[in-house]
Amino acid sequence: KHGWRTPHWKLIIALEPDFHFKPEIELYNLVEDPDENHNLAESEPEMVALLKGRMDAWIAKREQETGKPNPMHHQGDWHGHEGLGPFTSSQQAYDTLHIGSASQARRLQAREAQEKAEAEKKD
Repeated sequence: KHGWRTPHWKLIIALEPDFHFKPEIELYNLVEDPDENHNLAESEPEMVALLKGRMDAWIAKREQETGKPNPMHHQGDWHGHEGLGPFTSSQQAYDTLHIGSASQARRLQAREAQEKAEAEKKD
């Protein structure tokens, strides 16, 4: 995701479908809605365009200053599932990343740690 925040507004733009089934563009009025419960992206398209323009200009400036492209567009396997590339739907993101309860997460982490240790022994 990319985002731009001011004291009054927060803009979030998803670069791929969201794991939590959030919309592609979110805009929140932080003064009137500090808990970010009311997405105003559809009712405030001018503010979305203004903030997106500022964000895009900042990204372009940083790319020029560093001589490097925005890494957000070049890390298709950021989720750790090599070869899968960017998600194409929220359901795909959820199905790929959801690990269930905390106990299920601990079991998965333990299994991954064991597999990593075994792989390191082979090297």
